Amino acid sequence: MPTFDALSLIYTVGIVLVVIVTVRFVERQISGHYSVNVSSCEEQIAAMRAEYEMEIAKLREQVDFLVAELQRSGIRIAELEKKISEKVSNVFSIERKALLVVTASDVTGWMDLAAARSQPVGLTVSRINGVTREKLKRYVDRGRMYNRPIELLHIGAHANEDGIKFDDGVADADWLSEHLAGVRVLLIAGCSADALGDWLGVVPYVVTMAETVRGDDAAKFARAFWAEIGAGNDPSASLDAAFLRAPSGMEEYVERHW
Repeated sequence: MPTFDALSLIYTVGIVLVVIVTVRFVERQISGHYSVNVSSCEEQIAAMRAEYEMEIAKLREQVDFLVAELQRSGIRIAELEKKISEKVSNVFSIERKALLVVTASDVTGWMDLAAARSQPVGLTVSRINGVTREKLKRYVDRGRMYNRPIELLHIGAHANEDGIKFDDGVADADWLSEHLAGVRVLLIAGCSADALGDWLGVVPYVVTMAETVRGDDAAKFARAFWAEIGAGNDPSASLDAAFLRAPSGMEEYVERHW
């Protein structure tokens, strides 16, 4: 018969075998469950990655489209800015609607200041009677100093190809070019000033009259011309409108130098 020790040993071995079998079974269960969970997680991650990649691809397409649209819009904006700039540059404008009228002592009738002020010309009119080169220079320099440049100038004096006769002598083309820089529009209401007008390139718009113009006709034309400038019209349009308002035939005696 087996002894007590042998039975005890057999019993112990049996217990150990049961424990081993149980442990193996549990390990297989856990391992299978873990494998299933890992596999499921990997599948979910792969699905999410694919979804995100599709969304990223769509976003890239949208970004590329927007960039292309911005580039096209930028080109269109640049073109519009260029067109606007060209139109603005073609528009005649003056900073200050201030007209300076200067007349020599021996000339009357070229420009009646009271009549000019009575008209709604849209201009502030100042006048220098008995003008000299020094007076005109000082007035122009003062305007520049205080940032009020003289842009509109009317000169009523005898003139010819040698220059304009002021009270202190003749102001030739060189003197005028030096001291009239900044003047935008110049009307010389003086006899035979057409030859002089061709030499005053420093002034963009120069209008001159011929010797045979009657004083009152010249005054009517001058007032009409400056009224159009005061209304904001460019010199070309102002000149054409002044011809319509002035006595008939003034076109024959007026020259534009631009």
